[in-house]
Amino acid sequence: FIPNIIFAAFNNVFAFDFYFVLRMAIASLGMYLFLRTFKLPKILSLIGSLVIFLNGYNTFFPTNIHFNVDILLPWIAYFINKAFFERKIKYFVLLALVAGLSHLGGMPESSMFIALFFVLYAGFLSLFIAKKEEKLYFSLAFFLSLFMSFLLASILMISGYEYIQNGL
Repeated sequence: FIPNIIFAAFNNVFAFDFYFVLRMAIASLGMYLFLRTFKLPKILSLIGSLVIFLNGYNTFFPTNIHFNVDILLPWIAYFINKAFFERKIKYFVLLALVAGLSHLGGMPESSMFIALFFVLYAGFLSLFIAKKEEKLYFSLAFFLSLFMSFLLASILMISGYEYIQNGL
C-alpha cells in the first residue's frame, strides 16, 4: 500500500504518527474533491472533508487496517463522478487504478465492500441518472473499470482467498 513507503524512508516513531495523519489527509482530500463534483461551495466541501478527517472512526481506531481501504472510498466516488459527468476515458482508467489499489489495502472483505459500493453507486448513476441512450455505455464502462481493478489486484488477492478457503 502506497502510504506504507513512509516506513521505509523513516524508521522511527515519527513515521508512525505521520502515517496516521497522511491517511486521514488523503481521505479528507478525496472527500473535498468528491463534494466539489456536486458544485458545492468550497466552505461546505471543506466542512465535509473535516468531518472525514476528524470523525471518531478515524481518530479512535487509527491502527485499523481497514482504514487503508476506507481512505480510498471518497476517491473512488470522486472518479465515478468525474467519469460520469465529464465522460472521459482517463477517469475510467483512474477509477480502475484507485479501485485496484483499494483491493490491495486491507482485508478481502474490505475489497468486497468497495466493490459493493462501486456497483451500487455506479449502477445508480448508470441506470437512473444517465440518458436512455447512454445507459448501456456507462454500465459497460463502469463494469470494465471494476473488472480492471480486480485484474490489477488479482496477483496479490488470489493468494489471500486461497488462505481463507484453506483456513475454514
